[in-house]
Amino acid sequence: MLFRSVVGADASEFTITANTYPASLAPNGSCTISATFTPAAAGNRGAWIEVTDNANNVTGSGQHVVVSGTGVPVPQAGVAPPTITFPNQVINFSSAPQNIYAEQRKHRSADY
Repeated sequence: MLFRSVVGADASEFTITANTYPASLAPNGSCTISATFTPAAAGNRGAWIEVTDNANNVTGSGQHVVVSGTGVPVPQAGVAPPTITFPNQVINFSSAPQNIYAEQRKHRSADY
């Protein structure tokens, strides 16, 4: 058994991170291939991991595992409410305060 590669339209977004495949896999043997997904764009992404073997004495037989994932845009900071309307106010007198709530949705801090 020989691991060959990740192939397909979005192959660069899937990375083999660990594998235990030997050069030759004994009968009833097993191995593990681990992968990660790092999307480069939003939407459905896909590829496949291709492994070649000589199963049933056929050199170059292929085994394929489809890998897929969905890329989502990075959440941005947000504020609520999106608008504030002050009620009618007597000239030269301050209104009651109105609150705006800021939220950071990324995994890092933001300066407001």
